[in-house]
Amino acid sequence: MDEPTSSLTAADTRALFRVINRLKENGIAVIYISHFLEEVQEISDAYTVLRDGETVGSGRMADVTIPEIIEMMVGRKLHEMFPKTDHAIGETLLHVDNLKGRHMPHGVSFDLRRGEILGIAGLVGSGRSETIRSIFGLERAKDGMLTLSGSQKITAAAMFPRRAMEKSVDLLSEDRKEEGLAVSMSIRANTTLSSLTRFASLGGWGLINLRKEGEGVQRWIKDLGIKCQGAWQPVVGLSGGNQQK
Repeated sequence: MDEPTSSLTAADTRALFRVINRLKENGIAVIYISHFLEEVQEISDAYTVLRDGETVGSGRMADVTIPEIIEMMVGRKLHEMFPKTDHAIGETLLHVDNLKGRHMPHGVSFDLRRGEILGIAGLVGSGRSETIRSIFGLERAKDGMLTLSGSQKITAAAMFPRRAMEKSVDLLSEDRKEEGLAVSMSIRANTTLSSLTRFASLGGWGLINLRKEGEGVQRWIKDLGIKCQGAWQPVVGLSGGNQQK
């Protein structure tokens, strides 16, 4: 099973685990792939850790801890998962005022400043995804005002994806296979689909400069460390981690 819980709720995950345990009781062997180590610890009897295509550790799950698995995964001890870095927090880049969706959210307001990471927390169904999708224009907002870079005021109801990208607002969706990728298309196509105008030939006319596009794609493959056969490989053939990149 390849990351079967990536799009499941907690209740659905529990139901899946019951099915897996019944399969085990009936003598069926299961390979379970997941980045959620607590799940691996709960459901697995044995483990194998891969790094860069090689086995770096294996054994009985009862004999290993999650920090030890993480050390095998990354090749070093992690004393802080997300170490703090000193940096300046700048001016407000996005001000969201009283954002309301068709169903959710119900009047959300917040500020996002330059150099800042803003986390939005809540239970499943609390409106987290709907809030971000409404800002990007994937879901039509009912009310609310967006202020970009301190001066550009846009009613949330008037926002749509192309306009958002023109304003340097981008979205990485939570479901990469359903919304984030065209899995039957190549790595090259998926890398440049949202920014084809950057690779247009001089003079426009809707023509793409293939050399410029190819150089850009190769740069991203190298910078992100995507393990692949080449830029023309279909995304469906990549591992989950490389699809996420």
